[in-house]
Amino acid sequence: MFSYYFLFIPFAIIFYAMWVDENIAIYVGLTFKLIKVKLDAARWILLYHPFWITNPISKRLSIRKYERMAEKLLKKIK
Repeated sequence: MFSYYFLFIPFAIIFYAMWVDENIAIYVGLTFKLIKVKLDAARWILLYHPFWITNPISKRLSIRKYERMAEKLLKKIK
């Protein structure tokens, strides 16, 4: 039970600092926005990286795209 208080102390200090100083609250909000932007960038790189031969996720997406294009072309030909 006592170890949970050690986890609580840093958050309590941050929340107290946010309550006392508005600039810290803005900084914490911007930090979370920065984390979201970094995660979105990593997701974009993972899904749409141009070297799709080595990336299985984007390789599968590209194969599906090319299969759809082939099906459309075959329908146009017939």
